[in-house]
Amino acid sequence: MKAELRRRGRSAREALSREEVREKSRRIARRFLARPEYRTAASVFCYLDHGHEVETSEIIAAALREGKRVAVPLVETGGEGIRAVAIRDLEKDLAPGFRGIREPVDRSGTGVDPRELDLAVVPGTAFDLSGNRLGRGGGHYDKFLPRFRDGAARIGLAFECQIMERIVGETHDVKMDAVITEDRVVVPGESCF
Repeated sequence: MKAELRRRGRSAREALSREEVREKSRRIARRFLARPEYRTAASVFCYLDHGHEVETSEIIAAALREGKRVAVPLVETGGEGIRAVAIRDLEKDLAPGFRGIREPVDRSGTGVDPRELDLAVVPGTAFDLSGNRLGRGGGHYDKFLPRFRDGAARIGLAFECQIMERIVGETHDVKMDAVITEDRVVVPGESCF
């Protein structure tokens, strides 16, 4: 079931043209940057997009301009997990890394304790209205996100085509506090707007 939902979410996302990805990502970024979770955060952890994922450069650039502490994922050697590494410049501090995904250039860069971060911006191949998320299947974020302090917000970014009716979560799966698409903000337990 999970594999099929993951395939459907990935296929729907990859069917979008590059222009659709850019335009929808801009709309998602505008919604995200207006959210109270972002406005009040002093520090933000944000994934670096790859392929047809929701683009995050606009979000990261805005956070850096606003003086927020920004951390991005660095995949551990061998792809065994991720850790948060602080960056100061979206261009100079990043280069293609694990599977071609941008990562911090300095692999020994300043690690950030996830307990010090106020907000996590999370990718996924599919989400549902209850905040359940399907990643790529490696479990990296499900292992990483529980290390954040209680009260740190977890927001998933997705295109509307990635929202599924229902994803059956497992006990180790980390739910999102909100999922933002180009059309709405999904907050589990509330009406979508």
